Amino acid sequence: YMKRVLLMTLLILFSIPVLAQIGVIQDNIRYQLFNSDEEVPYAIVWGAELTEKTDLVIPSTLSYEGVEYIVTEIARNAFSKCENLNSIEIPNSVTKIGVCAFWGCHLKSVIIGNSEIDMSDSKTHIGMRAFAGSWLNSIFIGNCVAAIDEDAFSDCNNLQKVDFASIESLCSIKFENYLSNPLSKGHNLYIRGNLITELVIPNTITKIGSHIFEGCTGLTSVEIPNSVTEIGVNAFYGCNSLTSVKFPNSLTIIKWAAFYGCSGLTFVEIPNSITEIGPVAFYDCRAINEINYNTSDPISVGNKDIFSDEVYIFATLNVAKGTLERVKATSPWMYFTNIQEKESLGIDTIVGDFDPRLPVEYYDIHGVKISDTDNGLAPGIYIVRQGLISKKVVVR
Repeated sequence: YMKRVLLMTLLILFSIPVLAQIGVIQDNIRYQLFNSDEEVPYAIVWGAELTEKTDLVIPSTLSYEGVEYIVTEIARNAFSKCENLNSIEIPNSVTKIGVCAFWGCHLKSVIIGNSEIDMSDSKTHIGMRAFAGSWLNSIFIGNCVAAIDEDAFSDCNNLQKVDFASIESLCSIKFENYLSNPLSKGHNLYIRGNLITELVIPNTITKIGSHIFEGCTGLTSVEIPNSVTEIGVNAFYGCNSLTSVKFPNSLTIIKWAAFYGCSGLTFVEIPNSITEIGPVAFYDCRAINEINYNTSDPISVGNKDIFSDEVYIFATLNVAKGTLERVKATSPWMYFTNIQEKESLGIDTIVGDFDPRLPVEYYDIHGVKISDTDNGLAPGIYIVRQGLISKKVVVR
C-alpha cells in the first residue's frame, strides 16, 4: 500500500511543470528569471546595484544561458529609496509596476512605454504609490499604460511636466503634493501638482475625470483634444494661473466646479456641442471679460451661478447672428448685461497665404472649429486659419 502511495505521489510531482527561478545581475540590474515547460520565459526586475548617478534603460528582453526572457514586471519596492537612479526608461513589455516600486526614489524623470510602438494588446498597470515621494520632475506615460492605481504619483513635489501618450480616461490619476503644515496640528495640507506647468493630453482621452488637475497652480494653458466629451467635477479647480483653455467641438459636458477659481481666465469659448454645464463651473473666474458662444440653439441651465456676478455684469457675451432673442430668453445667458451678435465667431480675418510648414485649423463658415486637418471633411466652404492669417477654401 505504501509503495502505491509513493508511486502515485511521484507521478503527481512529475506531472507538475518545473518552474526554475534564477537570480542574475546584468548591466547593474537585478532580475529574477522564471522558466517553465508551459510558459514563455519571463523576468522580473528586483532592483539595481548603482554606485553613482545612473540613467537606466530596462530592456524588453534579456538572454541567459541561451534562453531569451521577456521582462514583464518591476517588483514591489524594487527601487524604493534608491539614491543613485537619475532616470529610467521602462519598455512596453512591462505589464506591471509594483506597489511602491519607486517610492522615495531620487528619480528625476521616467518614460513608461514607447508611443511609437503599437501595444494595443498590452495592459501595463502602475501600482499604488509606485512613484510616491520620488523626486520626479517629468513623466512620459506611453500608450501601453492601461491602469494607474491610487496615489501612484502622490507627494511628487518637484513634478513639472506630465505627458500622456494614451489612456482613455484621466479619472484615477493623482499628481498630489503633501506639505507638512504645523498650524494644522499634524494634519497634511494637500496641494495637487502645484509645480506642473505643462500638460500634453493625447487625442485618445475621452474623459477628464474629477479632481484630476485640481490645484495645479503653475498651469498656464490647456488644450483639450478633440476626443474629449466630458470634463469632470473640480477637474481644474483652483488653477489660478490658468489663462487659456481651448475646448474641442467634441465636448458635451462640463461638470460642477470644473474651472472654479481659475482667476487668470479672461476669455472662454464655449463650443456649440455643449449639452450640459454644471453649477459653479466657472464661478470665481472674475477676470473673464469675453465669452464666445456660437450656437443657434443655446442650452438652458437653471443655475445662474455658473459664472460670478461680476462676469454677468462686466463681461461681453458674443453670440451667433440671429440668436440674440433666444439667448436673452434662456438661462443663464439672459443674465449677461452685455450681449452682442457677431457675424462670425473665432475668425479674425480672411486674408493671406499660409506657410506650408506650419499647422492650420479648419472652421465652418460660422467660425466653429471643425478639425486640424482636411482629412474626412465633407464637401463645402470652410475657413482655414494659421496664426493670425485666415482664408476661405472650398472642399469638393
